[in-house]
Amino acid sequence: MPMHAIVTIKEECNKQISCEVDIRYTTDVNHCLYDYGFLNVWYTCKKILDFSCDFESVLCNWSPEHDENRFKWKRGNRIDYLYTPSVDHTSASTTGKYVYIYAAGSKLDDIANLESGEIVAVEQQCLSFWYFTTNSRDSVFVYQNEKELVDLSDKEEEKWHHIQIYLEKNSYDSFKLVFKVVRGNGWKKHYGAISIDDILIENQNCNSLILNCDFESNSCDWNIDEFNKYVWKRQNGQPPFYHTGQTTDHSTASDSGNYMYLSSTVDTIAYLEFQNVNLHVSGNFCLTFWYHMYHDEDYEMERLNVTFDNELVWTDYANQDNKWKRAMIDLQNRMNMSIKFIGILGSNWWNDIDIAIDDISLAEGTCTGLFYHEDNCVQLDEKTPEETKCPKGYLNITNSRLSFDPEKRECTKIYDQTKNHLLKECENRDNSQKCVFDFSTEKSSHPGCYQLYEFQIMHTCEG
Repeated sequence: MPMHAIVTIKEECNKQISCEVDIRYTTDVNHCLYDYGFLNVWYTCKKILDFSCDFESVLCNWSPEHDENRFKWKRGNRIDYLYTPSVDHTSASTTGKYVYIYAAGSKLDDIANLESGEIVAVEQQCLSFWYFTTNSRDSVFVYQNEKELVDLSDKEEEKWHHIQIYLEKNSYDSFKLVFKVVRGNGWKKHYGAISIDDILIENQNCNSLILNCDFESNSCDWNIDEFNKYVWKRQNGQPPFYHTGQTTDHSTASDSGNYMYLSSTVDTIAYLEFQNVNLHVSGNFCLTFWYHMYHDEDYEMERLNVTFDNELVWTDYANQDNKWKRAMIDLQNRMNMSIKFIGILGSNWWNDIDIAIDDISLAEGTCTGLFYHEDNCVQLDEKTPEETKCPKGYLNITNSRLSFDPEKRECTKIYDQTKNHLLKECENRDNSQKCVFDFSTEKSSHPGCYQLYEFQIMHTCEG
């Protein structure tokens, strides 16, 4: 109890046989003894939406809608050497999948749509995807409901391009995204294929990554061990030996794109380090990168390690498939951060062994696409109910927790009933609404269980 509250009691009760003192308002706002206790809330919100898709195995509930069977979106890979991408964007391999539309046999003004299902709108949302076209004849648009977001027509260039679009909430609670292609007049323009890969829809602003490096223009302040003869180098295209390494970077899946590369014929260890990163973030975040480790023979003399503050957090070794592979590592922020990529190559005098890295990024939240939210010491005597940070459609109720401070042993059953009631209310709400924790009914029904303090005051009497 604050000392000035004790002084007040002594003054009011001085030499009295009995007394009653109200000390609730004798202290300042930071030390006041409130009528009721506190609520602690813990829950998770989805960051990555269900319609995000790399199309490797399924369409992820994207629906092809078309006028005629001859003109529609399909999932697959190269069908024609001249018109479709030789590799997908996800793995930059010939076996990878994407969605495409190939206009041969179509008629003027035919329309083909690729539609998502209903997406719950929030204040901050971003759509990103990779786009490849050899088609300058047809018109390509992206819509949010009836609103045109971007016109991709006349963007013919034979490499994968990254497109980002901020999604405005506007007045609707939910919306659909549509990729729309309209068959044009091909008299003077080139017809070919239109391809899309790696659609990502996130409940956050575009360009919100803490760190993002594709090595296209520089090394992004990643420190290279200059004292080592065999070091990580930024390069593009295929390595010197045709039977080892990648033929493209990961970002653009083209021979003009850049990546970091390590090669040697002797035993060597090389470090690629990002040290003392000033991250303005607390809690969980996700480190993502793409790597390539391939040789036409099965060697086990190459290894890639990742350390976080000199602690090993990830490793892979030996011959992998001839494609870029993604690695994702859940980490927690620390005061002095050091992230190292350590390439270890064994002796192979008759040929080079190599490792490549590309597209390193750091993002808030977990690698599973969840944001953790925790609100502690929410005052139960406040009139404003506690509202979640995301709508019910993105709220993971199964991992939610509520607790009260203080919790009285005799009220355990009441607390359990309250928690179950409130979480059930959140489940029953519409997906577009936020969950509201309103304790007014519980407080009025069982005030003794939610009162903050009960005092027993001992005193001595003179003579």
